[in-house]
Amino acid sequence: MRLSDDSVQRRELPARGYSCRRATARDSFGSVGTSSSAKGECHAGSRSPLELNSQGLIDLDAFRGAVVHVPTLAELEDIFEVRTALLPSSIRRGVAHITPEQIQRATSVLDQMEAEHDPTCWIALNRDFHTQLYGAHPNQHLQSVLERLSDIATIYINLSFSQNITQRDDSEQEHREILAAFKTQDVDRAIALSLDHINSTLNAARSVLNTSEI
Repeated sequence: MRLSDDSVQRRELPARGYSCRRATARDSFGSVGTSSSAKGECHAGSRSPLELNSQGLIDLDAFRGAVVHVPTLAELEDIFEVRTALLPSSIRRGVAHITPEQIQRATSVLDQMEAEHDPTCWIALNRDFHTQLYGAHPNQHLQSVLERLSDIATIYINLSFSQNITQRDDSEQEHREILAAFKTQDVDRAIALSLDHINSTLNAARSVLNTSEI
């Protein structure tokens, strides 16, 4: 089976014409009572080609212009190899410095994710949730690299959802378990759960790509 550009575009860029503003550090440390939820920020309008390119969703070609980024098995393996190597350091710091406000914010985001039907907004909420886990004093360079990898991994998250109809429900349950480990400051469990969490995406996306001629 071959994944055409059209099929990739439909699969990887759901809810075309909508964008959910990415959570920022300011959102993470802001007032929980006035939550600027990603759900509330999902609005009509197109993201710029530069933004989509920075997130790994399109490639900018000097001759062809903007073309949909085609996922590959090699890129998938590379991205998740680096994420697996860096994530434990980020979690150790996050568990040590996460605030009660961030815990509350993350809990609220999970509630919204479980009620969200729009795939694009679900992805934005997913980013928001994981942003809380960096804690109040993240390593900014490490966070920047992980967020960049997370943006590119969006394509593969959508691939994993197409492979396994329960993947999203499983992911939401994994989020609850990860947050519980942060609450109890169980670093080892938080790391183990987080690695299992990204590996479930890796395995499902790998299965799609292994059976497709890209």
